[in-house]
This record gives sequence, C-alpha cells and structure tokens, in this order.
Amino acid sequence: VIRIAKREKKPIPQGVPCSICQMFGSTSQKGRVVFHDAPIQTQEKAIQPIQRTHVAIDRETGTASPRALTTIETIPRGPEFVGSVGFTNPEDWMIGAMIYVLETIIPQIGLGAKTTSGYGQLAVKVGDPKFVLFPKEKDHSPPDPKAFREDCRKAWYDKSKILPPQE
Repeated sequence: VIRIAKREKKPIPQGVPCSICQMFGSTSQKGRVVFHDAPIQTQEKAIQPIQRTHVAIDRETGTASPRALTTIETIPRGPEFVGSVGFTNPEDWMIGAMIYVLETIIPQIGLGAKTTSGYGQLAVKVGDPKFVLFPKEKDHSPPDPKAFREDCRKAWYDKSKILPPQE
C-alpha cells in the first residue's frame, strides 16, 4: 500500500526558472544544452535493417485490432554509435545531471519507440569532458577531466537531493 500525503503547493518564485528550463530553455530563455548526432562507429558500414511485423493493439480493449498489422524497421544488436552533448556556459550541476541521466536513467528505460517491447535498449559510456574556452586565455587551462566529472556529479547530487550510488 502506498500512501501519499497531501503537500502544500509552493508558488514558484517569479523570475527563477526551473532546472529543466535552465538547461533546455523555455519560451523566455535560450537553452544551454545541444545534442549532436550519433553516427554509427561499427566497422560493418552495411548494417542491414530488419523488418519486424507486430499486431496492433486496440487501446480501449487491450486486444488485437482486427486486420491491423504494423511493421517497424530496426537494426540488429551490436552496432556502436558515438555522439556528444554540448553545453554553453553550464553550471556544474547541469553537467552532473546529464551524466546521471546518461549513465543511470537511459540504460534503465531505453531510448526511442517500443521500449516496453524490448527495443531501444542500450549501454551508455560517458567519456571525459572536452573543454573549449572562449576567449582563449594563455594562462587558463581546463580542469582535470576526472576531477571535474566528480565535482559535477557532486553538484548534481547536492542540488537534486538524490543519494549517490554506493560503490
């Protein structure tokens, strides 16, 4: 049994955008995150798509719809894709949030359509961050990538109140 206590609705302070709006933007502010394409990296450039046919389900009855087959195109397991996420003037917690989502959430829930049918399952490996500093300053060097990642993770855990994973 799950019991949910009523909570008081706290008004959102005017002029303070939510965390999602700060990262991805809103109608009143530009986002700070850009997702770049993830081209295939597997040696086999000629990966053959697979056509899979499924019976459509009637949402109201939960049964098979008469004469309603759907066909989707998938790729076989195994190909590797490499993509990147860009940030413009991020706060540390934003990078920590992205690392958390990519390493923890996406592998659990999948990506794309039909994840409840087993599609869209993937493993994500987050590499070390690369820094582009503007303007390029002679005496300014980027931080150590591994230490920076850990600082960003800590900033996200502090902001979100999510407990870090136990190792």
